[in-house]
Amino acid sequence: MTEPLIPLSQDEVLDVVDDQDRVVGRARRAEVMAEGLLHRCVFVLATDPDGRIFVHRRTPEKIVFPSLYDVFVGGVVGTGESYDEAAKREAEEELGVTGIEPEHLFTFRYESAEHRWFSAVYRARTPVEVNPQAEEVSWHAFLTEQQLTEALPDWEVVPDGLEAWRRLAAWRNAMAEPLGRPAASAAVADLGWRYLLGTLRTAVPVSSLARAAEVAARAVAVCGQDADRNLRVDLRPDQVVLTLQSADQADVTVRDAELAARISSALRESGLTPGWEGVRSVQMLELAIDALDIPAIRPFWKAVLGYADEPGRTDPTDAVVDPLGQGPAIWFQQMDEPRHQRNRIHFDICVPHDEAPRRIAAALAAGGRLLDETPAPAFWILADAEGNEACITTWQGRD
Repeated sequence: MTEPLIPLSQDEVLDVVDDQDRVVGRARRAEVMAEGLLHRCVFVLATDPDGRIFVHRRTPEKIVFPSLYDVFVGGVVGTGESYDEAAKREAEEELGVTGIEPEHLFTFRYESAEHRWFSAVYRARTPVEVNPQAEEVSWHAFLTEQQLTEALPDWEVVPDGLEAWRRLAAWRNAMAEPLGRPAASAAVADLGWRYLLGTLRTAVPVSSLARAAEVAARAVAVCGQDADRNLRVDLRPDQVVLTLQSADQADVTVRDAELAARISSALRESGLTPGWEGVRSVQMLELAIDALDIPAIRPFWKAVLGYADEPGRTDPTDAVVDPLGQGPAIWFQQMDEPRHQRNRIHFDICVPHDEAPRRIAAALAAGGRLLDETPAPAFWILADAEGNEACITTWQGRD
């Protein structure tokens, strides 16, 4: 893992860095190793299209960590080379494939009695048919994460790779941490995104459906392997609505906020501005059903609409959602006493917190009435001229 794919001679010159990972000089490889000078390495977790992890055993001829197992491919960063360039070069050379686009996850400093370097950790998908370099790899396989976890205790693994694997697990846990409503809203406030009902949303104005497809492709590329589980896209000729949410938790996580920042940066580099100037604000619609016995009616609405439980929310009083993400969520409001009208259903329109005053003013100007603003800013209760009710809701006032 710590050796480059084209073997370095003892006279090979490497960049030397300081404690802040800034290049401060160059030295021969023999000097770098002998004196324990700080330098740079890359670690790439390579997976196949099914998510299985490429693992291998180093050849006995390797100067560093011969015959040990590794769960990463990679090596030292060359003189004048960036981490990204090194990750792509090392992965393609070691796996014997082309077209790999590693995604940077984090960087940490590795230090032992013999070695000191900054390690940039990446992940990348690769074709199943790899052709590893015989000089580097004596055995390889693609294993599921469970298979790898079971195998690791019996393997002698390169120590830097094992540390990277541990830190990768910690990074994943940190990225999966749910964000509360205030934190989620604050994280994207200046990015052109808004927090709505456990999601982050933005609308990107475009001039054509072809341009919309380009925006969607850019967002998918930025999200990398997280696109399938975190990103949803709605393409229209005049706008693209992007939604971020962790599908496993049905909530906004640290990773979602990070992806929103990365998508916004990528779009601005393309001359696009995430937001909704000139288009209708992003919003989400919910239907609320008043009920005396929520557990008794919830199964009916779930069945008749073909809806499902949200991940991790299976209580008999929880909301139900469209598994395809096409229809509004249905939630149930507890009644204290019966009412006799035929329907007890009203609309909840969730809008960005800074959009609510304009939406309420527009509704009132259109003949509506404000029935109750006591719960604001969580929600305002409005009605049309005949008394049919709707609520304008935001995330605020709920924490």
